[in-house]
Amino acid sequence: MARFEQWPGMTLTALAGYVVSCFTDPRFSLSTSATISAFAIGITGNTYSYYTGELPLAMIISGINILVPGGIGVQAFANMLKENGTSGFGFVFEMVVAAMSLTIGLLFAKIATPIAMQTARPLNFH
Repeated sequence: MARFEQWPGMTLTALAGYVVSCFTDPRFSLSTSATISAFAIGITGNTYSYYTGELPLAMIISGINILVPGGIGVQAFANMLKENGTSGFGFVFEMVVAAMSLTIGLLFAKIATPIAMQTARPLNFH
């Protein structure tokens, strides 16, 4: 459970992921859009945590929850239980690709954030 002080960062991070996802969905494939959106979430969460001194976990999880297609796993399991097993494996493959795309985006954001923060100075709000 997040503290009240973390809510602005969580809202900002989720909003950044949603806006980037809305702009990249029509232009790119699902995996590319998820990677770019996760990168935006990671950069926003890490930057916000750098300036406030909070851990970025709550901010990043709130943003990723916007992007994760939870219904894909349920659809895959339901299709695998039916007679159409190949369709179920297709959904499972989509779920794995989406998870890998989110992971790659967050990894690139974690790598890119320290480079950008070398010249910035943290603010103390405490």
